[in-house]
This record gives sequence, structure tokens and C-alpha cells, in this order.
Amino acid sequence: MNAAAELRNVRKRRGRFRLGPADLALEQGLVTAVVGPNGAGKTTLFRLLAGLLKPDEGEVRLFGTPAGPDPNGELKARLGYVEEYIQPLDDRATVGEWTRFTARWRGARWNEANWQRLARAFELDPEASWRELSPGMKKRASFALALAHDPDLLLLDEPSSGLDPFAWRIMMEEIRRYMDGGERTAIVATHVMEEVRRLADIIVFLYDGRILGVYEKDRLLEDWKTIWAVLPADEALLLPGVVAAERADGGAARIVTRDARRTESALRGRGAAVTEMRAVELEDILWHILQLDKTEKGSGVR
Repeated sequence: MNAAAELRNVRKRRGRFRLGPADLALEQGLVTAVVGPNGAGKTTLFRLLAGLLKPDEGEVRLFGTPAGPDPNGELKARLGYVEEYIQPLDDRATVGEWTRFTARWRGARWNEANWQRLARAFELDPEASWRELSPGMKKRASFALALAHDPDLLLLDEPSSGLDPFAWRIMMEEIRRYMDGGERTAIVATHVMEEVRRLADIIVFLYDGRILGVYEKDRLLEDWKTIWAVLPADEALLLPGVVAAERADGGAARIVTRDARRTESALRGRGAAVTEMRAVELEDILWHILQLDKTEKGSGVR
């Protein structure tokens, strides 16, 4: 696997919060969604990947290169980064002034034609000062600036926060356009499950500074199912793959499984009729994964 980003036994403490130990390898050419509740460590993770924080232990690597000192700026030139909270060095600068500063910083990689296209799409006024912009307009401008130089790795920390539906749709289209460019990679932290459904190839679930799991989105949706079967709920709980079961109408059980094939096979083996099967919503899958982790942590099983 050609990894765009790697964490090797990374630990980072920020006040009372601790991230890690974290091991992660994200393949080039894919969109990875990092999901988790507030305070899970998503922003800390992104700032480590962007080289804005140094790990207390372990190593962060981008494209096989340590994400530490970058005196020539070669590694940072390959990155586009949108922070959740955006604040330029001088908020009195206009959008046009901030753009010219970014273009000089990006050097030969800056794509003026791409910037002009993005500025038109997001209706950016070059004469507007940064401090005058609404949070949504700041996010539009930051996204366009991060994408303008055609980076190899796009880091987006809550990119749609504050956006109206019109701008959100444009952003989704631009991320898809960006990914069509070849072996480019995007890592997106988001609370919006619709973004995960539309964009993600891989889902990383982060909770309390720990990586609970790394999943292929399509496989996750294929494996997790809600099944209605004619079987007592307490018996259904003992079947392989089942994470929850409750009594439903007509003497059936409503079963949530993380391994639909094994659960179906076990039901057939018991002669229990399956009356209905549905996909489990992504947010519900993640909730169940979190509950399973809490149960295992409480029981000492890891």
C-alpha cells in the first residue's frame, strides 16, 4: 500500500486530553472520513498531519516522509488544509491580498486559473476584508485557497461548518472533481453523515483520543443490517454477529447485526423465518460501535 499519511505509535497530550497511542495508515487515492463526537481528537489529529503539532511520542509520515521540519517547504507544498476555525495572520487583509500572499507562498504550484474558477463558484469578493466575512464565507474562501494549488493531500477539518446548502453542494462537487485528478487523497473530519455517505471510501472512528476502528464504508454498510425474524429476542442475542435485539410485533425479534451473513446463516440453522431486512444507517452503526467499545472497556476486554 502506498500510504499518503501514517501515524506510528503517535501520542499527543494537550492539557488534560490525550491522543493515542495511535497507529494508522491511509492509502493514496481515497477519501477518508474521520468521525467521532466533539472532543474525540479530530482537530489534534489534523494538526499533527499538517505539521502544526509535534507528537510527544511516535512519528507522523506523509508520503513516506516524516512530517517534521520542512525547511524547503516541499512537503507543505503538497498539502491543502482547511482548519475548523480560520484566522489569518492579519484579519484586516482583503480576500485579494490574502490570495496574493498564498500564491507567493505556494510558488510554482499555484494555479491561478483554478483559483479564479473556485472564486467565481464560491462568489468571493476580492475587495472584502477577512474580518467582514461571515463564518460561511470564510469557510468558502479557505476551502478555495486550500484547493487552488492542486495539492496531493487535502486535509479538511469540518469543511462544511457554517455553509449554506448552495455552497455545501458546490463543495461536494469540488471535492469529487479534485479526487478525479488521479492519485490524490482527501482526509475529512465531519459530523455530517451525508458527507460520509457521498464521499468516503474509508471511515476512521475516533473516540476519546483512541482509534476505535478503520472501516471500508461499503463493507460496513453491507455487513450491518437490521433483521426481523420469528425468534425470541433473548435467543437472538446469542446469535453470531448480533449486537442488539428486542421484541417486535407478532412474536418476531428486531435484530441488529454487524455480520449479516453469519446471522442469517444461524437463523436458517434454527429454522427461524426472516420477515424483513434493512440497512442500518451510518450514524446508528457508529453509535453501536461506541456502545460495544464501552461494554468491552467496562468488562476489561480489549
